[in-house]
Amino acid sequence: SFIAFYPYDSKATSERIPMPDLSEQQGTMESVAEKDFLVTQKMQTYGTNGVVEFKPVNESVDYSFKHVSSLVVVTLKGEGELASATINKISINGTNLFTSSDYVKNNGSFKVDIDETQQTDLLELSLSHQMDAKDKTLYFIVNSGTVSLSAVTLSISYTTAQGGYIAKLNGLGTTELKTF
Repeated sequence: SFIAFYPYDSKATSERIPMPDLSEQQGTMESVAEKDFLVTQKMQTYGTNGVVEFKPVNESVDYSFKHVSSLVVVTLKGEGELASATINKISINGTNLFTSSDYVKNNGSFKVDIDETQQTDLLELSLSHQMDAKDKTLYFIVNSGTVSLSAVTLSISYTTAQGGYIAKLNGLGTTELKTF
């Protein structure tokens, strides 16, 4: 029985694999690669070549890596009031979205175990980014399924020539999409 995961963590055991610390994100695609947690499992007897391959065998059997977390992409349009604005801070708030977690063995399979004693509900990113009539895209990894999207708040603090403002969206999602 093989399990593979990314990114590597030297504290991992066959029973518990620490997942990346989501509270240290910077909103960049590079930080997504550092924080995204991927896993795969495969049962195999020792074959003639001794190679364990974590790739699709056929359409019905897929051992390729799978994402355990969810990707949130925020794109700020460089138009209207934001065209000449400076983005000061972006925050995402929602129960256990960024809380420490482990991938733990549970009766032969694995599941995500959120450490609710170390609850982190808020990710705040200070930017001081000048929009200059260009779009700005930010990327964040969150714990999947931890909170209803209606309980997530996205806040953007920005400054224009007229003064400072905070745009706040209480509740995300659609009728089809309820959780990350």
